[in-house]
Amino acid sequence: MRNLMTGGVYEYFIARTAYLDQVVSQALRENIPQIVLLGAGYDSRPYRFKDLIRDTRIFEVDIASTQSRKRQLLKQAGIQIPESVSFTTTNFEKDSLAANLAQAGFNPNQKTIFI
Repeated sequence: MRNLMTGGVYEYFIARTAYLDQVVSQALRENIPQIVLLGAGYDSRPYRFKDLIRDTRIFEVDIASTQSRKRQLLKQAGIQIPESVSFTTTNFEKDSLAANLAQAGFNPNQKTIFI
């Protein structure tokens, strides 16, 4: 991967991943009520940190095609989707994020981490 990127980019992505892993794991340890993953894509944190999830609700927000593919890949890999994870289909260019989150059960009055 390093050979495919301009100097420092690889290191930036490694540091960014480590930092966000720390933010999510800390939020789960503190039992923050909600985590919203904007443009979740193939983010694996809800699955890698599933043992830390207690009462936290996680909203994976992305377009339908990406979410469909992700669900397919999770199924093929035999990875269970935690009950606390909600796939929230949103086209960021056309849809109301607030409306889609509300429809998925998001509570705007609860403490939330947005990533």
